[in-house]
Amino acid sequence: NRQDFSNGRSLMGRSMELSTIEIMSTNSIVNLINLHLESTGSINTQYSLIRQAQFKEVLNYIISFNDKIPSILTGDLNIRAQEAKNVINEISNSLNSKESLVYDAFDVIKGQKATGNTWFLPGDPKISARYDRIYYNQKCIVNSFDIIGD
Repeated sequence: NRQDFSNGRSLMGRSMELSTIEIMSTNSIVNLINLHLESTGSINTQYSLIRQAQFKEVLNYIISFNDKIPSILTGDLNIRAQEAKNVINEISNSLNSKESLVYDAFDVIKGQKATGNTWFLPGDPKISARYDRIYYNQKCIVNSFDIIGD
């Protein structure tokens, strides 16, 4: 089910792909969200604000299932580390939560101070970032995280 963002209207036609998957061997249900957030513009630009609004919308969607079913977000988020931190803090503050409501698989497995990039500017390996990410709600536990490929 492809769904346009209600907040942070995309200038590049970005949307969310939502799927509810039944795991037959366990009769359990999982929400899977794939997306590609707004990619243009560095931090503190109008595109950054759109990207953060899109990220906030999808994280709120995942959090809404914290008491129900596992929900996993994956995709090319294009989100800068500071943007992600800002949005997660804003959501936690608005919900008066001291505990984590969503988790970044990379941070959980590798540690928040670890570095690892998933995007490299062609021809200049010094310019890189971790734009591809996996987030999940309180109904999930991550056991491993690996980056495979260049």
